[in-house]
Formats: sequence, structure tokens, C-alpha cells
Amino acid sequence: MNAHDKCVVKRLIRSRWDLPFVSADETGFPKYWDVEHKPGDCWHDGIERGIAYANALLELADFDPAEAMTVMQNVQSRMLPNGWGEETGFMQQIGRYAFAGRFVFGESVPADKDAEALWEKKIKAALPQDIATAGSVCVEGTP
Repeated sequence: MNAHDKCVVKRLIRSRWDLPFVSADETGFPKYWDVEHKPGDCWHDGIERGIAYANALLELADFDPAEAMTVMQNVQSRMLPNGWGEETGFMQQIGRYAFAGRFVFGESVPADKDAEALWEKKIKAALPQDIATAGSVCVEGTP
């Protein structure tokens, strides 16, 4: 079963391994964007799959925000630059939530480093502790 096939079966998302777009390589490390692109597929169907992938990540964030943040930090760098439907749908859905968060804060992310540090403190104060510190600890050799 490849990552695309897992999208068909609905199950609870409790770790990165439950996500329909994550699989393991031959050493057991996660392949964070294991999405099969078929040249004959309809682009719009890919959009729908991408939105479903994003919704699965959001479901994981409800259960384990730190795990979801780790996945998000790794997914984007593995996406194809040409923007197949799956990539576009995924980023559209994540973007909707990012913009919703921006509207909650009521301001834009600052561009200068001093203001950025204050912004980071503001975000960390507003987020649950496990997601506010996600990605800050690296355990070497763990998937």
C-alpha cells in the first residue's frame, strides 16, 4: 500500500505514521511527502487529495501538536516545486488556517529581527505548550 492508498481508509490520526502522505524508507525514517503523482490524473482530484492530507495533519495537531509541527516542518521541503494538485490543495488548506491565526492576532508578522523575537514570544504565549516548543529539541537518530 502506498501513501495514496491510505487516503481512502478513514482512521484516527494519532502519529505521523497514521498520515496518508507519510511512509517509512528502508531504514525506518519517515518520508514526509510520499505522494504518488500520475501524469494522467486530473489536477482537481489532486487538490481534493491535498486538502484531505492537510485535514489529516490538522487532526494530528488536535491530538499531538508537537508531532504535527515536526511533520509540517519537514513536508514542505519534500514537495515538488511544480505544484501538482496535491501540493496546491495541501498548501491552500494549511494557508486557510495560517490566515485564520493571523486574523486572531490582528497583525502581520514583523520583518525585522527585534520585532520578530517579540512576535515569537506572543505566539508561544498563545499556543499550547507542546506546540509552542515543537522543533526546538532534536534527538539524533530518531525518526
